[in-house]
Amino acid sequence: MPSPMPKRTDDDRSGSRQANPEVQSVRSLNLVWLPMDGRLILVVAPILLAASWAVFHIGRAAVGQLQLLLKRARA
Repeated sequence: MPSPMPKRTDDDRSGSRQANPEVQSVRSLNLVWLPMDGRLILVVAPILLAASWAVFHIGRAAVGQLQLLLKRARA
């Protein structure tokens, strides 16, 4: 059974050809999050939607209670 081939890294380059400096500068940024996995959006979007709904409705009730408390405190 043949052994699996090792993964090639950027440091393994052989030959006299130089890499494009722009490509090297982009690689050095380590933009791991690009491209974003679609599954992440499917998980995070409903959570953000539910959290924003809760903050909106609970926040509105909290502001109403705070206004009522301040109104009673002034009287």
